[in-house]
This record gives sequence, structure tokens and C-alpha cells, in this order.
Amino acid sequence: MAGDSGRMKILIAVEGRGGGTAAAQQVSRLVRAGLDADVHLLNVQPAIGSGHSRMFVSDEEVEAWYREEGLAALADSRRLLDDAGIAGQPHVAVGHVAETIRLFVEEHGFDLLVIGAGVLTTLVPGAIVGPLLKRVPVPVLVAR
Repeated sequence: MAGDSGRMKILIAVEGRGGGTAAAQQVSRLVRAGLDADVHLLNVQPAIGSGHSRMFVSDEEVEAWYREEGLAALADSRRLLDDAGIAGQPHVAVGHVAETIRLFVEEHGFDLLVIGAGVLTTLVPGAIVGPLLKRVPVPVLVAR
């Protein structure tokens, strides 16, 4: 899947504030070792389900909140990559975590998905990682 340039396209999925630092460190090590990579970071925000809250908050405010929370979750990983001289393009999505990550990987043609080991231990066992590992069409690196 690597583009015509030969660069590997890597997605770091960050589950929460500070949660992607191990993944970002591993990607940083790979790049420092000579891997030519296009690095992206993704945080998936769970959708607000209550119709009652939507009566008092506009769609624009909700979208701004998703973006703010997502970028805050990516901040530590972005800082780590920036300090290593690696440009990491941030993305924030909304939806079911495993399915949204899988679709994002497929739609954007990533070659490798990197997740922190925290995803394996802080979430309900198998609720996110199991379906993700079974269905994502690229190799997955779990960093700890």
C-alpha cells in the first residue's frame, strides 16, 4: 500500500490523553532508524447519544467540543513527534472506536496501525481491540 514514493503510511491511534505516547515513541524510533514514513495520529471520540443535550447545544458547538477533546488527547503524542522532528498529521473522528479506526485505515490507505498497550488494558477486554485486530486490513503494532 505504500505510495509511489515508497513512504510507509503509518496511523497512530490514540485512545485518550497521554494514551498514545508509547505508540508515538515506537514510531519515532522507526523513523530515526531510517524508515521513510508519513505519520498520522487519530483520536476517536464517542458520539454523544442523548437527544436531550442536543436540545441545548448546537451542532457546531458539539463538533467544536469533539475537535477540542480529540486534539487534547493527541497533544502529548504530537509533542513527542514534534520534538523528534517528525510531522504527524492529527485527525479527530467520532463514532464507535474499533469500527471508526478500521474504516479510517481502509479509506486512507495506511500500511501500519500503531496502538498503545493501554488500549489492551484500560478498555473492556476485547471490546475494542478484539474486533479491531480481527478486521483491520493491515499489520498492527502494539507499543508499550
